Amino acid sequence: MMARLYKLLVAMVLVCGLALPAVAAQTSVPDLTGRHWMQSTLNEKLAFLYGASNVIAVEQVIAQKRGVEPSPFVSGWIKAFGNTNWTKIQKELDAWYATHPADANRDVFEVLWTQFIVPANK
Repeated sequence: MMARLYKLLVAMVLVCGLALPAVAAQTSVPDLTGRHWMQSTLNEKLAFLYGASNVIAVEQVIAQKRGVEPSPFVSGWIKAFGNTNWTKIQKELDAWYATHPADANRDVFEVLWTQFIVPANK
């Protein structure tokens, strides 16, 4: 009786363990779109830009330490926004999405790349 209960318990643990990746895959975080951006508070927008800027800075330092060029996104970001504060970037994104309501589903990083970084690097 005890051996049977033990086998049932092990089988349940295995089934639950195998189901975890499927549950984790279903709870992925969606990309930040203009719709999300425009619904966000000022502090949320600035926190997003602060986080993105920190990732850019870390990647640049890693590239320098390895003696390689940073990614095109990183070098482009630095050229486009290197001397720009987060509030100015936030206002520029707000203005862009306000004047392009049909593009509200475009990802924020896509808009940053196509509308700000690429033009600033030409």
